[in-house]
Amino acid sequence: MSELAYQKGYSQAMEDYALTKFLETLKQVYPILTTSESTLIAALLIKQSLEAIDFELVSNYLHSIRAAYSVDAFTSPITLEYPQSLQLPNLLEIPAPYYAIGDRVRLTPIDGATEWGTLIGYYLCYAAHRCQWVYRYILFLDQSSTSAAWVKATFAWEDEVECLLGKA
Repeated sequence: MSELAYQKGYSQAMEDYALTKFLETLKQVYPILTTSESTLIAALLIKQSLEAIDFELVSNYLHSIRAAYSVDAFTSPITLEYPQSLQLPNLLEIPAPYYAIGDRVRLTPIDGATEWGTLIGYYLCYAAHRCQWVYRYILFLDQSSTSAAWVKATFAWEDEVECLLGKA
C-alpha cells in the first residue's frame, strides 16, 4: 500500500468518525496543540471507544431485532404511516374517552412491573402505531407504584389502561 493511499484512508477514517471536527474544535480551545499531539489524542479516543463498547449488549440487540423481524437489523427500511390529513379530526366523530379524570387505573403490566394511580388528564393525539386519533391519558402515580420513586406521573394510551375497581 502506498503512503498516499494510507494517508487518504487515514484522513477518510478521521472524517467518518467525526474525529477531524473534534480535533478542529480542540485546536480552537487549545491553540498550542501540535499535529503529533492531535494524532495522539485521536488514537487515545479510538482506543477508549473500543474499550467502552459492550459487545454482549450489541450482540443481544442484534439477536433480538433479527428474531423479531426475521431479517438483518439494518437492511429493512422503517415504515411509518402518516395521517391522511394534517388537520385535526372532526371532534364530533371521535368517541368520548372511555375513562374519566379521577378514575383509579393501572397500566397493563410489562415484565411484571405494575404502575397504578389516578387519571389527572387526557388529550387527543395521533397514534402512529394505530394510524388514528386516540386519547392519551396522564396518570398520577400512587406512592407505592413501581416507578413512583423517580417519577410522579406518566402517559398511557387508552388501550394500555385498565380500571382498578371496574368501570361504573
